[in-house]
Amino acid sequence: SAEKGIKFIFPSFFPTQKFAQSAKKHYFCTEFQKFNIMKTKLFIVILAIFALTACKSHKNEPENLGEVTIKGVVGWTSNPCLTDPCIPGVELALFADKTYYLRNVNIREEVNVDGENYIIVMLWDGHIFTSRDSVSVKGTLSRRFDIHNEEYYTLNVKEHTFL
Repeated sequence: SAEKGIKFIFPSFFPTQKFAQSAKKHYFCTEFQKFNIMKTKLFIVILAIFALTACKSHKNEPENLGEVTIKGVVGWTSNPCLTDPCIPGVELALFADKTYYLRNVNIREEVNVDGENYIIVMLWDGHIFTSRDSVSVKGTLSRRFDIHNEEYYTLNVKEHTFL
């Protein structure tokens, strides 16, 4: 039956019955070959685990600085570097005496079509805003450090008022 399977699966590769029987003998691995295959698979798994753990990720425990109200200008800024290598991106921030990364913000974008023009509108809890709009934000302030040990602040927004 194994011989039939080989004939069925590989009919063009085995022109004669004698050749098929010869191939069948070499198809099955010896115990030593199976052991070598197992060692190779184990090596690949260990190598994959090493590669995944080699990328450093930064443990970033926040230092809670309490409830604050900060007035500033809303805008976009680059995100802090929290992995090695740094993954680029932008985040919504409040610019005042420092840059505060805003968290827990309900933002969505809406695309309006005006004739042939596409207008992208940013909405924060239903209010249309642009970069450079003044806003007062109340929330919990936290201090953190990025992978290069540079300080940055996050503001978990609870209330906001556009000025």
